[in-house]
Amino acid sequence: MKNQSKLILANLFALVSVLVILTVSQLLNVSLALGSGAVFPQMLLLVVPQLGFGYFLWKSFHVERAKALS
Repeated sequence: MKNQSKLILANLFALVSVLVILTVSQLLNVSLALGSGAVFPQMLLLVVPQLGFGYFLWKSFHVERAKALS
């Protein structure tokens, strides 16, 4: 997979994960304002999209390493 397609997939994952977190927080009636004290949903909004980018980065290094070893 080319780097551009990996970047597109990571961005789609980030978009979908943020939308899911916002939708679930709205369904549970959790406010995401900075002073609301809802630290866990705010933390998820920051961490989950970054995990997607980290996963695709790790996957690309894993594929390159496998090519180098063979």
